[in-house]
Amino acid sequence: MHKTLLSLLLILSTTLSAQTQPGHVRTINRPDSPSENLSGVMLRVRGNHNAVVSGEDGGFALLMQGLEAGQPFALSSVFKSGYELREPEIIGRKQSFSTIVPLEIVMVSSQHLLQERMRIEEKARQNVETNYQNRLAELENSLAAAKISNTEYEAQLTALEEQYERFEPLIQTMSRYYALMDYDGRDTLSIRINQCIEAGNLDEAERLIKAKGAISDREKQLQELQALQDFLRKDLAEDCYHLFTINFERFQNDSAEYYICRRAELDTSNTEYQLRAGQFLMVYRAKYTDAEKYFRRALRQAEAQNGHLYGDVATALNELGQNYYYQRNYTQALPYLEQARDLREQLAGKQSVSMAESYSNIGALYLKQGNNKDAVKMLRNALKLYEQLLPASDPLTAQARNNLGNALFALKQYDDAKPLFQQALEDYTSRYGNKHYEVAIVYNNLASIAFMQGQLSDAEQLFEKALTIFSETLGQHHPRTRQTQKNLDHLRSK
Repeated sequence: MHKTLLSLLLILSTTLSAQTQPGHVRTINRPDSPSENLSGVMLRVRGNHNAVVSGEDGGFALLMQGLEAGQPFALSSVFKSGYELREPEIIGRKQSFSTIVPLEIVMVSSQHLLQERMRIEEKARQNVETNYQNRLAELENSLAAAKISNTEYEAQLTALEEQYERFEPLIQTMSRYYALMDYDGRDTLSIRINQCIEAGNLDEAERLIKAKGAISDREKQLQELQALQDFLRKDLAEDCYHLFTINFERFQNDSAEYYICRRAELDTSNTEYQLRAGQFLMVYRAKYTDAEKYFRRALRQAEAQNGHLYGDVATALNELGQNYYYQRNYTQALPYLEQARDLREQLAGKQSVSMAESYSNIGALYLKQGNNKDAVKMLRNALKLYEQLLPASDPLTAQARNNLGNALFALKQYDDAKPLFQQALEDYTSRYGNKHYEVAIVYNNLASIAFMQGQLSDAEQLFEKALTIFSETLGQHHPRTRQTQKNLDHLRSK
């Protein structure tokens, strides 16, 4: 009897162990920071509230009740204080259960990521500044030589300066893309191209990419070599993104658009490719119909691949809302933004950076509608989360302070708005220096408060600082420069 019972227990034990999904957590592999095993990472599977924690070797084992090999499962959370996922989209993504093939999770130190992003952004801004000044000089020379009319000059100058002013959000997106580039398993040429981009050496990066062959020829090769399609497609998509970055920093928007859209069309099932193409078309090209096509494709693919409870679904909904926001169709934008917010709360709870983004977007929309009180509530929520979850010098926190300050200014709560603007100014100057247009925007805001409070001398000095920066960074004819000059002239007429 005892022998039979022992036998049954052994069978039961074997059955339970067979329901374990092995895995491993490591850090991102960067030239200055080799990959390491990461212990103390807490992981949960959707539908199972019990968490497992990675060991000293980074290993973990997820208990899967009732699953057979090949059946899908999804992670609901991966957490370690001070770290973030290299691919946040892994949360909710369907994985194939296996007792043999380990699940690899890659994370990155938030502080190291910020340092890498700042390094890459600095090089990108230097390129942007140089190319902007070169394009500005070309326009001036064309006007002086009568190659273009005054009307053409004004139109091209306005387009150039508006493009320059909109560089910052995309530079931040690009810096994150490259700072999260995992060098593990990459070939020497791929590493060299990435390092050139990160260092701002665009000419050398372009030369290395072109040495592989023309994009069109490589697309034909992709179609012919079925066995290598996945590898070739990924390599080609990566080079398209590199060429997009190079052309964008050179103010060659037509070429930048071509490469980001080619990338999206290389793999229409890749939601990240669709979202990035849509974002560029929306923000920098004002091609809202084309942008919507990519956002809706991303939404369809994300839902088809992973169901509704997935991060890319929320992102696609958010971008559809933003697309209507940019068209000033606030009534149609709001439901998409609210759906994105609600889904993000389901996925990550109320304490997440994605929730902060949703609060910020809805708050900005309320502000445009004149619903200032509700805007303040949303923007306070956004700022609170950014302060809790992001490093102190992250630009999103400074932007959130500035946005909340604008909402309070609209409510004439100047004493509450002023310290927010002052802190935003400190944040921006510590990150960008004293000659960045974001710094000038905050000077303008502080000047407006001083003017409303009757502190005319302080207002004049602040407007002058803003005017100097706008003139140097955006040019004399940019709308912000002109408006600041009007504000200053109006003040001096008092």
